[in-house]
Amino acid sequence: MVTDATHLTATLTITPTAALGASNVTVTTGSEVATGSSLFTVTAGTPVVSTISTTSGKQGQTITNVQITGQFTHFTSGTPAVSFSNTGVSAVVTTVTDATHLTATLTILGSASTGPSSVTVTTGTETAPGGNLFTVTAGTPVAPPTFSPPGGITLQPQSVTIRTTTSIATIHYTTDGSIPSETAGTKYTAPIPVSVTTTIKAMAFKSGMADSTVVPATYTISLPVAAPTFNPPAGTYPLPQMVTLSSTTPGAFIRYVACVSYTCSSISPPSETNGTSFTWPVTVVGATTIEAIAYNGTSPDSTISSATYLIGSANPLWGQPESAVMLLPSETFNSWGVAEAPAGMSPTDIVTWLASPGNLGTLSSANGSFTYAAPASFPSGQIDQLVGTDQTTNKTTTLRCI
Repeated sequence: MVTDATHLTATLTITPTAALGASNVTVTTGSEVATGSSLFTVTAGTPVVSTISTTSGKQGQTITNVQITGQFTHFTSGTPAVSFSNTGVSAVVTTVTDATHLTATLTILGSASTGPSSVTVTTGTETAPGGNLFTVTAGTPVAPPTFSPPGGITLQPQSVTIRTTTSIATIHYTTDGSIPSETAGTKYTAPIPVSVTTTIKAMAFKSGMADSTVVPATYTISLPVAAPTFNPPAGTYPLPQMVTLSSTTPGAFIRYVACVSYTCSSISPPSETNGTSFTWPVTVVGATTIEAIAYNGTSPDSTISSATYLIGSANPLWGQPESAVMLLPSETFNSWGVAEAPAGMSPTDIVTWLASPGNLGTLSSANGSFTYAAPASFPSGQIDQLVGTDQTTNKTTTLRCI
């Protein structure tokens, strides 16, 4: 609009590609040309992303040939980087057409955040933002993983299989408490061995689908206490032994019962409430079987361990029903008595017979061994030796049988 001969009003349009810097201004009226030198300066506009050709995508989707347009931008081949505010969305620039146009491939992870997302293109030091130009929508989720066997308390190590009903899905898992994802954790390829208490966390993912939920499974391995061992081990020894019981489970308690072989069947096995608490080596002076169990109050009890010790000339067949008695020449052991037993008498009957008046004298039991006093005289001829310890001389002898 022309106000008068020296004043007018105009609208200026500066294109995005206008040259920057000072500019002359020229007004032409008919044949009259009026020029003003460097009266106007063009400055750089604020670079922004104005449009994106694809405005939404689903979790797990990959989108190619996405056109991104900028204003006042200076896209240069090989340098632009495209980013999104939503986690799990990334882009790779495939083509730069000119300073304001480029093409990219978008990758949306199955775990990507849903909702509106801003887009930013960075070219060198130039940053061109674009507010909420793209939206991530929820995809169809992969079926959550399942565990076999399921988590729980078990008395032995486990081999854990993980599956998902979604075909061709990939499973990632962790055992350190961290959260697995498409980019974190170990890829599941084979059953997982579990020998100590462990929590496994697993998730499944597949291209074109949303990630599954993260599923945990805790396996509490409650192994039984290690069974007791004996030192020295079971066997035949010429002299009495001091037997030590131990368990490799730290802090375990041990209870035991000791018996002469032919009385073991009538003795209750050791348990947390039955038997003698092991605090000192067990003295074995005759044919003796020791049964022991270990426990700690939290884990399952151990199995019962058993060890049989034969001292001197002890015969392991003693105690078998109706065993034939091997009669030996007369022998005396300090104050031990000897007696003649009728041939064919069973071991149980022999014990009764030996204890009868006039045969052996007084017979008593202490700590699984027999202690007795010999009569003033005893029959000569064939005799048997009875398991026992002389309380005075501490010598031991054993009834022999075959």
